[in-house]
Amino acid sequence: MSGVRHRRDGERIARRERGLLSLALAGPIVALVTLVASPALGAHAPAGYRAQIAVAAVAFVILFALAHVFLNRCLPRRDPFLLPTSALLTGLGLTVIARTAINFLMRQTLWLVVAIVVAGVIVRAVPILRWLRRFRYTWLLSGLTLLAATLILGTNPSGYGPRLWLGMGGVYFQPAELLKLMLVVYLASYLAERGELIISTHWQVGRWRLPPMAYIGPLFAMLGLAMVLVAWQQDLGAAMLFFFTFLTMFYLATGRWGYIAGGLGLFALVGLVGYRLSDRIAVRIEGWLDPWPD
Repeated sequence: MSGVRHRRDGERIARRERGLLSLALAGPIVALVTLVASPALGAHAPAGYRAQIAVAAVAFVILFALAHVFLNRCLPRRDPFLLPTSALLTGLGLTVIARTAINFLMRQTLWLVVAIVVAGVIVRAVPILRWLRRFRYTWLLSGLTLLAATLILGTNPSGYGPRLWLGMGGVYFQPAELLKLMLVVYLASYLAERGELIISTHWQVGRWRLPPMAYIGPLFAMLGLAMVLVAWQQDLGAAMLFFFTFLTMFYLATGRWGYIAGGLGLFALVGLVGYRLSDRIAVRIEGWLDPWPD
């Protein structure tokens, strides 16, 4: 009976993921097709523009379809929302690159191939997860060191703008992107190990029940260091992403909405101070609130 129930659960998960994945793939594909068919491109489109978009679109669909089939076989009892969400975000990223930086589209498509392959290897190789958990501080500190190196050795493949990349031999990468993965590894392993202690112990401040600093101190220390480094580089998007990643994973580990409310209140306070003190943040917020004048 248990085997039958597990098989039915797997089939239900697969159907849900397939439906969501179809929707996630459809939006970016429509956007890419619209770019290819746009008469506004006309003679201003660079050579091979439409062919590159077509290759990226086909690779995008095939890779995520293969990932879905692979997960059905190797990990039937999984979260059906993760792969479609990844597909949607990846497709939007490819669309933006196709529209604004076509020279990087094939490179980004190649990195997508690498990402899908690496994801498959991690799914199959369970010891890798134990390895990541065991050396979580090593991975995170390595990512922070690479990010700090961009303050001195950073470059920009475009030749101008923020120097957020490290490069060698014509190959470039953003340490902040690697640090995103390392931060998730660190948070997941730490919260899996200390989550029950954080939930079961607390100290009272009026009506508020706050988690003990002895357990959340390392989390805040590592998160704060990462956010200081990216904020120093004026990479405000990465700083926001780090903060909301932490907030989401902390909620998943504890299940307490009060921490979400407190985190959002802190974010609003810091954002208001930044709006008042930083012209860069003020321009970003004003552009988001009213993008049409410029």
